[in-house]
Amino acid sequence: MIVNWKMYDGFDANGKFWTDSNSLMMMERELNTRKEYQMKDHSSNISSNYYPVTSAIAMRDDNGTNRQVTIMTERPQGGSVDLSKGSIELMQSRRLTEDDNKGVIEPLNETDSNGQGLQVNAKYFMQIFDYKKAVSKQRE
Repeated sequence: MIVNWKMYDGFDANGKFWTDSNSLMMMERELNTRKEYQMKDHSSNISSNYYPVTSAIAMRDDNGTNRQVTIMTERPQGGSVDLSKGSIELMQSRRLTEDDNKGVIEPLNETDSNGQGLQVNAKYFMQIFDYKKAVSKQRE
């Protein structure tokens, strides 16, 4: 189950976004880039750009508007952005009926007592603001 937020009006995040790190600070992320190793495939595969999101994920418009869009969540989830489409996405739950050969060696098929897939009720909060004004006010 994926939840998407699409930004319009030429929103350009310039390849960067931010995720929180254990709700302590926001970590800058860059698509298809890792400091620890060189990525071989630069095909903008969104699954290789998923990060843990404990409480928030954000992206900034580098198109002169200085807008930052932050999505805050009440529960930890996986999250990423698709900057080619100007969207933020969060994965609430993942369900596989067969092993995906990614190391778990079993399907991810959590069900309730009736054999139905788990239901996830989540709340999200969206904040849009001028990040340059916010930074200048903090410095004052």
